[in-house]
Amino acid sequence: MFCDEATKTPLYYNRYNGSLTDKTNLSFVLANAKSVGITRVKMILDGGFWSEECLTSLQGFCDAFIVGMPTYLKESERILAAHGADIEKYINELTRHHIYCVPVNAEIYGVSGRVLVYYDSYNHLNQCMEMSNHINRLKAELAALARYPKSKLNRYTPYFVLTKHEQDSGFDYAVDTEKVEKMRKSKGYFLIFSTDMDSSPSDILDHYRAKDADEKLFAQIKVDMEGRRIRTHNKETTEGKTFVTFIACVIRSYLLNRLSKYLTDNSTSMKKVFSQLSNITILSGHDGYRFTKALTKKQKQILLAFNAVGDIIDSIK
Repeated sequence: MFCDEATKTPLYYNRYNGSLTDKTNLSFVLANAKSVGITRVKMILDGGFWSEECLTSLQGFCDAFIVGMPTYLKESERILAAHGADIEKYINELTRHHIYCVPVNAEIYGVSGRVLVYYDSYNHLNQCMEMSNHINRLKAELAALARYPKSKLNRYTPYFVLTKHEQDSGFDYAVDTEKVEKMRKSKGYFLIFSTDMDSSPSDILDHYRAKDADEKLFAQIKVDMEGRRIRTHNKETTEGKTFVTFIACVIRSYLLNRLSKYLTDNSTSMKKVFSQLSNITILSGHDGYRFTKALTKKQKQILLAFNAVGDIIDSIK
């Protein structure tokens, strides 16, 4: 599905066989979109799409693309070693305090662009804490074992050095502090490769995180709109149901855009908003329209986003 960059409104969808991977279908989906007039495309992909074939093909189909760059790549490790150590400086700080970024011009698989090295100091602390707690849990497991855990070595060797006794089935263990420190240093970093040379690091991060809007739309299709299973028996009804679901996504996206401030300020969900509005009843009679009961404060706040407070009856007319 393609969405407008500014409003996140769905514009176009393409259906294909679910037994084929997204990576396999990507070039065909882009060609189909181009054939219906969608030409100015900025693709945003997660690290699962990372491959030489994918990156080189994207260059020919898109104005620009943004893709998550796995940190285990040798090129990622080289860039992190060169630019990650001194990243936490004021000059590198983004508008979101505690997130820092250093852009590095690079050529990946012959594709020119930028690798943006991001560092989230809060995330670093949280991930280090989680890893320490995990190591402590594993340490307690090892202390309770009487025999050398031959079948579970993969669970312990990333963090521990285990030494089996020669005389019996027992073993000794110790935390591999060098490995742990190396893992701690990499926590909080994430890399994005982009051919968008004009957008700022803050904008690119916003674009990359905005792919969550698409993912949420698909989640709404599957959960809220009961679209997890198509449950149709021929091509015509399948196309019809898909189209109706797409239109429902457009409407829901519009509602989300108008209500985004209310949802954020009140830490609530669309489901709860619909529940609030479901209590509004308007009757028509000889004297015109009338409410069956007064609007609540929350109902007025919700309707304000649609300019429908005070003259809601006129809006309905």
